[in-house]
Amino acid sequence: MYRLLLDETRKFSNEHVEYENQVTINEVTQKTSTPPSCMHRLITSLLLTAFLWLVCSKFAHGQTPTYLPLQPHKLWYARKILLEALPKNDSATVAEACYLFGKTYSTAGDYRTAQF
Repeated sequence: MYRLLLDETRKFSNEHVEYENQVTINEVTQKTSTPPSCMHRLITSLLLTAFLWLVCSKFAHGQTPTYLPLQPHKLWYARKILLEALPKNDSATVAEACYLFGKTYSTAGDYRTAQF
């Protein structure tokens, strides 16, 4: 009799543990997994986007900039204004001369010198 009671208890505890494991596994899979169709669409869209980006980036170049040649008469005028402003300590005229230098050099494409 004792042995029969012990077997019944083991059987009940095994079924209980198995049921608890099944419930927790189902809860975890329901919370963390996405449906296969959604995952398939996500992966497909990411791969398609990456492929199109690689293909289009090779052909989608902007226009190459064309620069004007350096214009000495504009440099001469800016230098003249600067030389007139320095003895007077006129900061507004010095700023105008620097602006003219920068504008002339940036038009020629020399951005390093344009930052005077």
